[in-house]
Amino acid sequence: MGSSSNTSYNDSGAIYVAGSVQGGNFNQQRLTSLSQNTTLQAEVNASNSLTSTTMKSSLGSLSSQLSKLQATGSYSVNNKNKVTFNATANKSGIAVIDLTGSNSTALTAFKEFAFNVDKSISTLVFNVDSSNISIAANFLANSSQKLASNIIWNFYNATQISLSNQFGGSILAPNASLTNYNEINGGVYVNSLTQRGSINLATFNGVLPAVPEPETYLLLVLGGALLCWRQQRRQPLKTF
Repeated sequence: MGSSSNTSYNDSGAIYVAGSVQGGNFNQQRLTSLSQNTTLQAEVNASNSLTSTTMKSSLGSLSSQLSKLQATGSYSVNNKNKVTFNATANKSGIAVIDLTGSNSTALTAFKEFAFNVDKSISTLVFNVDSSNISIAANFLANSSQKLASNIIWNFYNATQISLSNQFGGSILAPNASLTNYNEINGGVYVNSLTQRGSINLATFNGVLPAVPEPETYLLLVLGGALLCWRQQRRQPLKTF
């Protein structure tokens, strides 16, 4: 809904940019008006009904709610470079892994992430309480793409997040500034973004632990607060 600078648009379907376009490529149909696509028009109308204050409040409430979930899973260290996250679901099909306190070192101390996730699990939540987070691990077995629509990384206390390698899952950090240096597969819900790698939106299709405020679920379904199209640029919270 804003302008686009030096950004390439790939994949199938169509793309609409409301503002000016400088550089980049459109490797798909470019719409000149939202009226050309009724589905996209409906989604834009729905997102326009939400203010930035409402979005931040709703996403903050969801983050707080998820942070209180009891852990159902665990992690195991396979060798000095690899950690495996073992997901066990509760009766709602939600698995929760606690990466708070000393457990948070699992995010920074290892170079490889492996995931042991049963097909019956609809949502895998990682609760992380660190304020400054830097992750440089590789997601093994193409898990950054396979699990992208079912993971929520809940960085509920984060103010700074840096991702060096390919990353998978929705990043929920309403108060954080995020910098990605590589590909993200998933939704991005943060306060500001410095984009130095691609973001491939994977709409969340898991379940939430309780019925949230309607606008919160809408944000997750639409991809919500993915922040900006521009590379190496910071913007305030917005939707597109």
